[in-house]
Amino acid sequence: MKHQELTKDYENMGFYSYETNFKGMPGLEWSDAESKRDTVGILKANYYVDGKLKQIFSKQDCHSIIVAGTGLGKTTQFVIPYVKFLPNREKKASLVVSDPKGEILASCGDDLKKAGYRLLLFNFRDPALSECWNPLTPIFRKYQHAFEISSEVEIVETEHGLRNKFRGKIYDDQSKLDNILEQSKAKLLDEVSGDIDTIANIIAPDSGAPNDKMWDAGGRDILKALLWAMLEDSRPDTCIAQELITEDTYSFETMLKVSNFLSGGTCDNDGGYFSERDETSKAYFYAANTALVKATSTRAGFLSSFNSHVLSFKEAAASTITRCNSVEFDELLEGPVAIFINYRDEARTSYALISLFVQDLYIHLIKEANKRVRGKLESPWYFILDEFGNFPRMADFDTVISACRGRNIFFNLVIQSYAQLESVYGKNTAEIIKDNLNLHIFMGSNNIETLEAFSRECGHITRISPMSAVNGNKEYIDNFQLETIRLMPVSRLAHLEEGECVITEANTGYVMFTKLERYYKCPELEPDRLFDLSTFSSKVDPYDRKYLYTFKLKSLY
Repeated sequence: MKHQELTKDYENMGFYSYETNFKGMPGLEWSDAESKRDTVGILKANYYVDGKLKQIFSKQDCHSIIVAGTGLGKTTQFVIPYVKFLPNREKKASLVVSDPKGEILASCGDDLKKAGYRLLLFNFRDPALSECWNPLTPIFRKYQHAFEISSEVEIVETEHGLRNKFRGKIYDDQSKLDNILEQSKAKLLDEVSGDIDTIANIIAPDSGAPNDKMWDAGGRDILKALLWAMLEDSRPDTCIAQELITEDTYSFETMLKVSNFLSGGTCDNDGGYFSERDETSKAYFYAANTALVKATSTRAGFLSSFNSHVLSFKEAAASTITRCNSVEFDELLEGPVAIFINYRDEARTSYALISLFVQDLYIHLIKEANKRVRGKLESPWYFILDEFGNFPRMADFDTVISACRGRNIFFNLVIQSYAQLESVYGKNTAEIIKDNLNLHIFMGSNNIETLEAFSRECGHITRISPMSAVNGNKEYIDNFQLETIRLMPVSRLAHLEEGECVITEANTGYVMFTKLERYYKCPELEPDRLFDLSTFSSKVDPYDRKYLYTFKLKSLY
């Protein structure tokens, strides 16, 4: 029997290697990049063949995960070469890139700007060179809209005389209109509640320690109570402070200023900030068993938990950036935009805010996609998120990532190991997230469980066992034993050379042993000059006094 016939009915994962130049696989040379503008997909290879830089991409845009331990080149091998190609696409993808060292923007900024991209920078290292974004502003606007819903009612002339028109429908019966208005108001307030819950869950997640669960929940409820109280203080009929909260002052900075009032003193309550509110108040509801609890030590524990979770907002960078808005999400759909997020990856203080920005943006993009006839954005959006394993848990991310693909929204998640993902989302949810990431790029890991898991993903091959007694000539064999082994054993994955990586892709039937050359080793990818980050500044002044709030309770003065 011929050798190739022996194993045809057994497990045999296909295998392509850059060492044989991926013969027969679609690709392009960098010199052809501008002419082949219809190329899409994720970068799978970037290496030289006969002195020419060749790149290979997946057949279509998709979600991907890049697994690379610290210092293994995920930025220089994958992110920068990929971002440098994107301006050549006919339908330019908008980008959100977490860029802790600023290296990606410095290397790619000029190319993106020349291609017509609008560049935005959120700079947690230097807020003076940053855009501003207040995540609480949409909540404030929605809350105000709920109480001003009747302003949408129009008086129109009909064949039966003057009638009320609300959201395209004419009402003859005033009581029916009143019911609809109340329902619409309730719906908006429910959305406000959900938005506040989302923010609280990201900023004050469970620590994971069973003994801390009660304290985490209490700290989270104090955060919710403060955000609701500030909203109530934006309406004259429910405000208990001397100064009304406005859109300009509804911020985390104001929340911290108010919270300082709670943490002082040893009285049995909150000095009146929550206790003087009506018991139907949402702020009172969340404060009742936390900030208003009678046991001093318990109340102190809840406040301590709250303070530990909001510590990052006490830093100058986070406080300044979240004070106001220089960017409105609606404006981001007007053309290709590249948003870079520069932060200190050596500290965890910015991750919650970055996670909140990412979540708010993709939720907004999903809503915008749903308004389109085809239910998808005209041009794709890519979230290229380095250090994703350090981001706090994002609500329903396993469901969201599945929904985003059909809406032309894609995630490239960079992690150090699968263990990082599991520690944030739990094993089951982490597996679902991984299953929704069609392309897996493995550059190396020190985590043995990750090495073992990726080895399994690569599948198996069946071969003639070295223990077989081989008889016959070179083409035929008479006596043999078969064995099934891993295509990429753990020992091989643990010893990849620089630039080498292994890629699995859903529904391809093969594994790629590929090479992603570092961009600075490719003259074609070297920037003519580094982009100057100092050219950025906010178009609004976050230090304007209109953003400052003076907190005083009416009852104390």
